[in-house]
Amino acid sequence: MKKLFLRVLILLLCSAPLSVFAYPFGGQIGTIVYCFNNAIYAGVGPPNGGPFIWTPSTRTYQFGPPRYVGQWVLGLAAPPYYCLVTPDGIIIWSGILMTMVGSSGVAAPGLSGGSGDGAGSPGGISSPGSTGTGGTGSGTSSGLSHVLISEVYEKPDASHGGKSENGWIEIYNPTSIAADLSGWRLESSTTAATIAAKTLLDPGQFMIFAGTSAVKDLWNLPSSARVIVLPAFFKGSDTFGDHIIIRDSANTKLDSVSWGSDVTAFSPASPQWSIGNSLLRKSLSLDSDSSSDWTTAPSPTPGK
Repeated sequence: MKKLFLRVLILLLCSAPLSVFAYPFGGQIGTIVYCFNNAIYAGVGPPNGGPFIWTPSTRTYQFGPPRYVGQWVLGLAAPPYYCLVTPDGIIIWSGILMTMVGSSGVAAPGLSGGSGDGAGSPGGISSPGSTGTGGTGSGTSSGLSHVLISEVYEKPDASHGGKSENGWIEIYNPTSIAADLSGWRLESSTTAATIAAKTLLDPGQFMIFAGTSAVKDLWNLPSSARVIVLPAFFKGSDTFGDHIIIRDSANTKLDSVSWGSDVTAFSPASPQWSIGNSLLRKSLSLDSDSSSDWTTAPSPTPGK
């Protein structure tokens, strides 16, 4: 791979004259953002990484512009440029303009974000797709490479059904490509369920697993949120604590959370919460696999 990468780099360098400012870059994408100003931000890792920005004026070779986390790119970069992340409440990411770029082809089978050593997010700015407590995903990559458990509502109050079957689990896709959930499994201390074939979760979108379809009527869900009914999974849980694990079709654990007396996911576990509250991930762009990622929410926000 490295030899091929160097050969392509040499070809690029020889195929066009170097400007005064241009210098070579190349590595694996760790963060990618599709910008509102028709640019693409790519946080590129070693061997020659940094924050680089593709524009329609970039001289682009085989396989087109940067497209996904884990992709290898290389080329020449020139003056500073910017990515307009959000036009409302303006957020701008800076980088170096790609004057020319080549890239690797389609993602390897099963790639859902990758874990490249990208440059990541500029200091002091949350990654797109990060909504903190209860926002809406932007559809762009946060730099994370896997689907997240984002909220757990296990103890419904009277106004939301009052029974365990009215509970729900929310997951979120922080990556830049759709996740195929076919054959994935949800597990708790007492139950498990397999997700049906051809179940897709788009980038920046939420999916809700519930014990009954009545959840749609009990909550004000956004139209983009998809509800999957898994009755057998919501049959109650341990009174003093429990856990949720999500595994892909290869039985690889992608994410987990535990609370109360259950330390399956991490120790110490997240605190037990009261009826009507939910356990909410604080940030959709951070997964430290610890209880510090979670907080109790008195006003649950399914699908948001």
